[in-house]
Amino acid sequence: MESLHRNHSLKLYLIIALSIIAFLVILLIIRKKINENKIKALEKELEMRNKIMLSNKVFVTAKNLGEHLTSETLDFTLDDSDWDDFISLTDMIFNGFSKRLLATYPKLGKWDVRICCLCKNGFSNQVISILLDTQTDSFYKRKTRIRQLKMGLPNDTRSFEEIINAI
Repeated sequence: MESLHRNHSLKLYLIIALSIIAFLVILLIIRKKINENKIKALEKELEMRNKIMLSNKVFVTAKNLGEHLTSETLDFTLDDSDWDDFISLTDMIFNGFSKRLLATYPKLGKWDVRICCLCKNGFSNQVISILLDTQTDSFYKRKTRIRQLKMGLPNDTRSFEEIINAI
């Protein structure tokens, strides 16, 4: 009788353990599907962002500079309307980025906002310095001046890009 009771208890524990394992496997499958859906949504958002931004001359020029730095890509001119369009598209993609930027740091000028928008879009320092027609070292100094003087963050240990991406 006692061995029958042990067998019955053992079967019960085994059923409980298998149920828990099955439940965990189902949770892992659901989690994997959720993560796959999140990745697909992010990829779709990135694709949409690129489609929108590819209509802008500043973005296309910067993208081309990043991909193929040749003498042909250095022959470009960007006027204020190109920059205004770029900032508007950046605002659309990043939920009013330039407005939040200026609300947080009102001392920023027109060119400072352009630099911040280029950084927000993930362009390299080299590409940005070419777009601004300046040396890369001068661009580093300019970012430092913006962070220290115009943003009032001289003791902030974050990089300029980290500050911009936090906005």
